[in-house]
Amino acid sequence: MIKLKELRKARGESIREMSERLDIPADTIAKWGQGTRKPKLEKIIHICQIYGISLAVLAPDLWEEVVGAVDTIDLKDELDKREDEAR
Repeated sequence: MIKLKELRKARGESIREMSERLDIPADTIAKWGQGTRKPKLEKIIHICQIYGISLAVLAPDLWEEVVGAVDTIDLKDELDKREDEAR
């Protein structure tokens, strides 16, 4: 679930203000906030860029889906391995 309503309220914005800032129709933003429609990934990324927040903050469920159950130790090991191979 995308946390648009929480983001909007935290910023003190109305749906109309958010709509103008994102150049997205207000009714679309309202439907996203209600969960009756889902934005495409490109739109979610655009929102993150405009508001300077991470995908993990705006859409934690999507973030978990994208990242999966990656263990940070395994990720560090993998990055170290790739760095060694690059040398």
